[in-house]
Amino acid sequence: MSQFILKHLPTILIVQGVLAWLPLAYLKYMVHEEVSVMPFLIWHLLGVVPGAWLAGRGFIVGRIKKALKGEE
Repeated sequence: MSQFILKHLPTILIVQGVLAWLPLAYLKYMVHEEVSVMPFLIWHLLGVVPGAWLAGRGFIVGRIKKALKGEE
């Protein structure tokens, strides 16, 4: 994978997970359709959970590397 994707993958996943709610908002509030939340919740969680895990993992791994090198 390219360095750009590896660096920004957590952000991309989180944004995708948050944007999963846009079709629901459109259907529910603009078109006034009765819509189930479950499909949107699944896409939301598929983006936000791994994105948050990757973001947190990068933070934790970075802190451990700095601590081992003696940097503060």
